Amino acid sequence: MVRGNDVRVLLVEDDMTTRRAMWRVLTPCRGADAETIASVLELLAPGDFDIVVARWGQRVRWGLERPNFHAIDVVHAMRRAGDSTPIVVYDVIGRSQDEIASVLNAGADDFIGAPETKPVELAARLRAIARRHPRAAKRFAVGRIMIDAVRRDVLVDDDLIRLTHGEYRLLLYLAQRPNVCVRRDELYLAVFETMNRDGRSNALAAAISRLRRKLGAAAQQLVAIPGVGYRLDGRSSGVRLAVS
Repeated sequence: MVRGNDVRVLLVEDDMTTRRAMWRVLTPCRGADAETIASVLELLAPGDFDIVVARWGQRVRWGLERPNFHAIDVVHAMRRAGDSTPIVVYDVIGRSQDEIASVLNAGADDFIGAPETKPVELAARLRAIARRHPRAAKRFAVGRIMIDAVRRDVLVDDDLIRLTHGEYRLLLYLAQRPNVCVRRDELYLAVFETMNRDGRSNALAAAISRLRRKLGAAAQQLVAIPGVGYRLDGRSSGVRLAVS
């Protein structure tokens, strides 16, 4: 069970005053700060954080929006990199339903407005999300497939295989849900970051086909469920957590 002081938070905030105020709200959580997208990805790579907390957008100063980044850019960068760490977006003001929907649809897990006024609610949300999303193992195996999420290496029977960014994201998404059928529309959104609205795109099927060819001896683990989706089967040897 995750207790409040067990939740490791990566706070994405480049304004020192706001950062200090947020850490007062986040107490007793522990963690670190990041000010750029590059530093976010670098700090997340070892898998040491349970949740990313990122502000909606940078403050307006001198009438101009600061160019660093917006929370949705953090979400996109993390999900493109195959990082599934939960993300909570916050803002000092409220946002419209459409704005909140946009950041959630991009891959964020929650949004909270004016968190400095509701520290108890924020802490409860972080604990709930941490319980639902246990910290991912840095290295794990599903059947004959070993994935090193830090080095982004994939091995089949100890042989390194070369995957494109999209193929890696597809395999990682399935490997994080072993022995579970993942619906095609969910996979499509996870890999291509858009909805296959008319259901006609064959991009996912083509990616699955390429991935199977590269998996070689482990290709049979990638199972198609007709009319539903795909499953990465690891029942023969289970899911093994490697040294992490």
